[in-house]
Amino acid sequence: LQYNEPTFSCLECALDRTCVMCMDCYYASPHHTEKHNLHVNTSHGSGMCDCGDEEAWKYGHACSVHAGKGDEDDNAVEMKLPPKVRNTATIIFKELLELAMKAFIEKGESYDEQFDIPVALLPAFGDCIDVSDRYVTVIYNDEVHNFDEVIAQFKQLLKSSHSEASAYATSIDREGRMLIRTAGKEECQELTRQFLSYKPGEHSRIRFNKEPLVTKSMPEFVFVLQNIMVDIVDWLSDLSRLNAAFKRIACNVSFKEEENSECFIERVMLHEPYFWKKVKCAWHNLFMSAYFGDSLYKKDIGVLFIKNYSAVFRSFLEDDKVREFPYCIISLTVQLFTVPSISNILMTEYSALQIIFQQFVDFYSKFVKQESGISKFQNLQSNSTISKRRARINHVLLDAKYILTNIPDDIPSETEDAFLVFLQLFVNFISYMQEMNPHIRESGNHILREKEWDQYFILEISEIRQIMSYVARWCTATPRLFVKSLEMVIKAQMDNSEKFELCDPTSVTSTVSLASLVRSLGGGPLTAQWEQQHRQLGDQPLFARRMSYVQHDMFKDPVSFHIPVTRLFSIVFSHFPKFDLPINLLLKTFTPEELLDLPLRSILLSQQIEASMWKRNGTTMENQSMCYRDHYKSIMWDKDLLAVQLLLTLCHPEDAILKLVQKYKIEPYLVLLKSETSYDPLLRMAEAFSSLLLYVICERFRLNISEAKESDIIRKDAVHVLAISNVPRSKMIKTLEANFDHFEEDITKTDEIDEILDQIAEKIPVKEGVKTMLKLKPEYYNEFTPFYYHYSHGQRQSAENTYYQRQANNTAGFRPPPLPAFTELTKKLRHYFTCPVIQRFIYVVLKRFSGDTSGLVSDLLLHQILYLTMFGVLDELNTPDDPLPVKFTYCLTRPDNPAYLIEEDDQCSILSLLIGLLSVDVKSVNEIKPLIRWILKTSDTLNNTSSTSEEGVGEAVVEQSPKSGGDSHKEMMKKRRDLLLKNFKNQQAKFMVENQEAFNNMAEDENKTEEELMETGEETEHFVCGPNKGPIPRPESNILTCILCKDSEKVNTGYSTMMYGCLIEKSVVLKTDKDNEISDDYRMSYLVGGENLHIQSCGHPMHLKCLQSIMKLSPALQHLLTMTG
Repeated sequence: LQYNEPTFSCLECALDRTCVMCMDCYYASPHHTEKHNLHVNTSHGSGMCDCGDEEAWKYGHACSVHAGKGDEDDNAVEMKLPPKVRNTATIIFKELLELAMKAFIEKGESYDEQFDIPVALLPAFGDCIDVSDRYVTVIYNDEVHNFDEVIAQFKQLLKSSHSEASAYATSIDREGRMLIRTAGKEECQELTRQFLSYKPGEHSRIRFNKEPLVTKSMPEFVFVLQNIMVDIVDWLSDLSRLNAAFKRIACNVSFKEEENSECFIERVMLHEPYFWKKVKCAWHNLFMSAYFGDSLYKKDIGVLFIKNYSAVFRSFLEDDKVREFPYCIISLTVQLFTVPSISNILMTEYSALQIIFQQFVDFYSKFVKQESGISKFQNLQSNSTISKRRARINHVLLDAKYILTNIPDDIPSETEDAFLVFLQLFVNFISYMQEMNPHIRESGNHILREKEWDQYFILEISEIRQIMSYVARWCTATPRLFVKSLEMVIKAQMDNSEKFELCDPTSVTSTVSLASLVRSLGGGPLTAQWEQQHRQLGDQPLFARRMSYVQHDMFKDPVSFHIPVTRLFSIVFSHFPKFDLPINLLLKTFTPEELLDLPLRSILLSQQIEASMWKRNGTTMENQSMCYRDHYKSIMWDKDLLAVQLLLTLCHPEDAILKLVQKYKIEPYLVLLKSETSYDPLLRMAEAFSSLLLYVICERFRLNISEAKESDIIRKDAVHVLAISNVPRSKMIKTLEANFDHFEEDITKTDEIDEILDQIAEKIPVKEGVKTMLKLKPEYYNEFTPFYYHYSHGQRQSAENTYYQRQANNTAGFRPPPLPAFTELTKKLRHYFTCPVIQRFIYVVLKRFSGDTSGLVSDLLLHQILYLTMFGVLDELNTPDDPLPVKFTYCLTRPDNPAYLIEEDDQCSILSLLIGLLSVDVKSVNEIKPLIRWILKTSDTLNNTSSTSEEGVGEAVVEQSPKSGGDSHKEMMKKRRDLLLKNFKNQQAKFMVENQEAFNNMAEDENKTEEELMETGEETEHFVCGPNKGPIPRPESNILTCILCKDSEKVNTGYSTMMYGCLIEKSVVLKTDKDNEISDDYRMSYLVGGENLHIQSCGHPMHLKCLQSIMKLSPALQHLLTMTG
């Protein structure tokens, strides 16, 4: 293919994007006649048409012109020529190729001794060889000097005009070299010395490079011979292209090895630094037309390439002619490594992947430094030399990518072993990147000098990204590769992370200590309130639960965005259900808490930067967060969220949530104060915590997380793109490519994408003759959620405003978004909804908002909590037949829910707080009221009760607002009370009907006297529970079983004390003296006959000593021990 020649690739039939056809072959192929989707591009001049290559196409591998034509076996092609012609051609080809190699390799200045020209070829050069005193001066192209520098030197040293100097510079750039002087030897050598020692004038405005132009002087006949040999190599290329017999002869001559010497192909590869642009182009054409055009020798050329890859790549790396890459030998790898049969052989038998990637490792090894026993990348600085070489080192990753692209359907064990050797090298390299370029939060003064960060991001997002997804595909290809690779990745993460110091679970009762954690916030008005109102709690734990945690403080310890080992683990581990392996097989090698901390750090770091908590570290942190969260979210942000989701499935829900609370330092937020003032850092961390819960517990449209298919994921993301604004199709495709890293190659399925876009969007013409825009159809509005994990802060606000504008005209009410079911691996995430800490978090947010006096709540936090509640209700609604049901709505309806953890005077259920929100007349609440009504109505349906019916309570409450005055408020409360009593009577009547037999037995007992009921046949013992209390019968058998230790024991004097547990509550209903307030010491009033109490018991006996031993584990319950002795 010539430079800028159009190429055509079928998006439906091509094996990959490197498989193309020229224009003539494409229009004669079935891809054109059947009107397949195609991709049109232009050639760089270094490729060839893949027409006729069966391994390049799934269908229609040849056009009508080349159909049926193939390479003949053995020497059948050569035998078509007469023996004399065949022998003569062999001799001529060999002599010409040898002479061309000698002419192009310029060694030293004694060119006369360098050439051993055959006598038969001497007349072809005329009198040039006899003129030994004529020399030429030649300037070669490089990538160090620009056009202005070259023109200035020509004008000064050659006294040329500007037009002549420009023509010289253009010729050098086009041909690779230029003849500037023909004269005697001394004069040419003197001119060469002038160019090599050139220094710009004092008044020059051009900034010259310190390195001189590459200038050489040589005999004239050598220069002429080199030009002739370039034409001869081109002639051989044309001859091989036109005649298959001559092509086979050229291959036989080039691959024939001489004694104690390399074959001709190897010599061309190893001596490439001596070639200039025109020679490189000539050899490139010969390779494409002769060597690659003959499939019999294509595998042999690949073997030679791998054997000499290190030397060839080192030469390419040191070469200063970067723009000549399309004609370099290294550019030919795409013709070899993309062929499945060749790449698999090279990988299995010749360790191709290991050899290729080793060049990448060797280049970066000088940047690896050891610190605290761990090797990491340091001082990755950007300068001209390193930047140019880093641009070339990417070609190593492209070669590795070409080989990794071809995964056989049946992978032999030898190929698996070869890949595992490469994987160990790859994992060792990315382990050097683990937590590189760390940052420590500045809390005092502003940082004086901001650290360089872009080179570290380039290494991960521009270089390693190219092969990360392909490595993961190989890791999940077979069960053996999956297990071995996962063990390898986990071991690398454990060995190279210095912060994995787990506390002893037996020595840590809780990570939540109220006083100490409030002080860790760094002062502020909230701290003073805590110390004043909760001083009595001291250092008592809020959540009495034993657990271990990683010792890392985001505010004091180093933290980094770069954790590629963890991200590789998340990709690989997400395929765990594919192999039906026992999860205990992996849990023996690691604990989830150890791996969970690193992705949490990166996520929390981004959230803290967004909350303006890293201002003193400069703008570099904001730029890094933007790259992490927005520009390259599919590589970093998405993978970290995936890792957190997967690891949470392996943790105990309550332990994991407590670790998140400790990581985000929001423990003080979970306790309500009587008077709270605004404290922005705590509020921002509460918002960040709630957003994380939405991302990891509620977000399910991800591969291997739920049962959602790839088309569902594309539709979900397309809906949220269109929810922001109308976009053209081209922008939609680019957005999908940016949002999904695994679609980089598969996005070519344009038919599927177009079907999805036609399904969810309608085309709106902007103007006549202008491209149309896509607009979301109204029936897909319900699939929008404002807290989509791909939204940035600005995108969320824009999408939310657009959504509420659209919903203003919607009369159908709120419809919840679709929620696919979790997979078998991740279904444990459903149980996080009922965690006590999450219930408490929802409660305190709603309580603060309903109080309207706290500065620790915001509209954003309220909306996040409501959506979190909605997803919990929706999950319970969608899984009615689950063997382990999650009773989320039951937890919402209980005013005595133990999840609320801290006893409060005005404690109520979460649903009652939601009902109260319906009476709030605020714009932020009015926008979300349809969601609240849906939660109330659905909870009522799931609980099979009418106490919170949306038709009743919701309508009664929403009719009035607080602004309507005191009378209206009293009337509203009266309606609510009447409705509750009515519902209570209905439920009572229903209960009596369902339990009619029990009520009949009670009627019989009512006819008996008290003596008959108390008659036991034994001596009656009296138990005092206040004055004038009646006798209580003893149990029929005198033996009780302790509910705690399960030991049975006789109840009598001299035996262990047995007791019943009772719940004693203040009761306004049972209160006889309405004027006096109930004493705060009401728990002890039963000893003196208090009638203002409601006492109930479960009836389970227990040993007093068993109860005391359990209560000692919980310091928060110590006050109960005083009541039990």
